[in-house]
Amino acid sequence: MLSGLNICTGIDAGSSCSKLAYADNLGTRIIARSDGFDPLDLREQAEIFFDEIILSCVIAIPDGLPSRKKDSIILQAEKSGFRNVHTITTHEAMCLGLGNEARTVACDFGASSCRVAVIEGGSILDSAIVADVCGDEFDRSFAEYLRERRRMKKVDAELLREAKRLKHVLSENDSRLWHNMTISREDFTRLAHFPVKRAYHTVSRLLRVWQPERFILTGGCAKIPAVREIFGGAEIVED
Repeated sequence: MLSGLNICTGIDAGSSCSKLAYADNLGTRIIARSDGFDPLDLREQAEIFFDEIILSCVIAIPDGLPSRKKDSIILQAEKSGFRNVHTITTHEAMCLGLGNEARTVACDFGASSCRVAVIEGGSILDSAIVADVCGDEFDRSFAEYLRERRRMKKVDAELLREAKRLKHVLSENDSRLWHNMTISREDFTRLAHFPVKRAYHTVSRLLRVWQPERFILTGGCAKIPAVREIFGGAEIVED
């Protein structure tokens, strides 16, 4: 499908951050990152890395994304200078990344979704989506908590950004002073505990049914201590 193209890069079109990777006989390497989905920035970083013009890419798009959003992602990539744009699902990207490895349960716990796949020999044997459990939902819940602490009238865009920033800070620190109030990691953990447990319940079912040799956890939420604790049996795959 990709024959005849120049260097072809792969883009993980995440909602909070995107990554550009290149695979060769040395394995897969992350060579560029950007906040949100910024294909122009990714292409420019790739051209610096390879020292030549990059015209082709394969974009991994979350399964079940509405057609209009998928079309918008493709249009953005084309406007950024990619002439040959191909798309695959995130589950298909997992299959490519794992290759012919033994049976694996892979949980991609990201900003906009939590998706689980059972993969063996490059094929998907089973899959599941955990509805309404993702980093964006954590941000909204945390923003509501912060609103109540400050007795604000509503959650606005600025407070949502603050909630996201504090979430990342508390992944590496026990507490942080915010508007003369101490916000602790435990505050966030209490909000995230039951949604994460619901996600792990789905994963546990697939683990029992398929008895994999490997269980991996990836995605932005893999950095959250509460997620790491509940998914304690998983191999954390960070890029």
